[in-house]
Amino acid sequence: MEYNVFANKIKEGIQKQLGEKAEVAMQKITKNNNVVLDGITIRTKNENISPTIYLNNYYFEELTEDNLQGIIQEIISLYKQNKVVNSIDINFFSNFENVKDKIAYKLINFDKNLEQLKKIPYIQFMDLAIVFYCLAQSDMSGNATIVINNSHIQMWGIEIEAIFKAAQRNTKRLLQAEVENIEDILRKELGETLQEIYKEEPNDVLPMYVLSNKAKLNGAACILYKDVLKNFSKTLNSDLYVLPSSIHELILIPQNKNMRPEDLKEMVKDTNDNHVEAEEILSYSIYEYIKKEDKIRILL
Repeated sequence: MEYNVFANKIKEGIQKQLGEKAEVAMQKITKNNNVVLDGITIRTKNENISPTIYLNNYYFEELTEDNLQGIIQEIISLYKQNKVVNSIDINFFSNFENVKDKIAYKLINFDKNLEQLKKIPYIQFMDLAIVFYCLAQSDMSGNATIVINNSHIQMWGIEIEAIFKAAQRNTKRLLQAEVENIEDILRKELGETLQEIYKEEPNDVLPMYVLSNKAKLNGAACILYKDVLKNFSKTLNSDLYVLPSSIHELILIPQNKNMRPEDLKEMVKDTNDNHVEAEEILSYSIYEYIKKEDKIRILL
């Protein structure tokens, strides 16, 4: 089955299941790193915002009718689980005073998002870009975010500095930073298997820590939080290697004279190429944080 046939069958199947009470739409959506995906949205008359569910990963050539029905049911189930129960008053967005306490930032790759950056306010940060969004709703009914673009700051009559200052205040409050030892994370997931790894190769295990926020969403932005790297490097009494695991998290490693930055860069390349979705790649660079100078820079 060709992909276009698959996509149309899914859209038609969802519409048939939900009937006239729902409006089912499909559109091309440009995601982070210029990745273009097909997104399905489902809305009823009481909703003015809806989660987008992406079709691309559901597709494979030898689909059967049973496969199609299963995918349709799964998408409907995802919609019901993640839909925003109450409509959001979009009018509040016309006034900066209404949104200034809900603005947050995230990090994306600069070169991979040049077209997107033409349309949105940003601040370059090494080989990355700081971009902004509004957390319009965050409660038990779900999260709803609105990307801030150039037309918004023109409407508000403000400069990018005001957006950045608001995001500096809010992001660390709304999305608190968290550093976890990767050994503790793996122990939760692997249990006894991890103990066997340590028995067999005790000297080959690097001390690694994961920096993200408690929501584990866009957590790479935690390196922008005041004193997060500074305090952690003091705890370890060491400068740090900072590895971009994805847009959601970073790996922190205390610097060691026996550790080759070239090997770490190869690790980042392997992770990006084989273990991270294309739209979630942050960078192929490795960074270092210098404790004495309280600075982060591209190392390699």
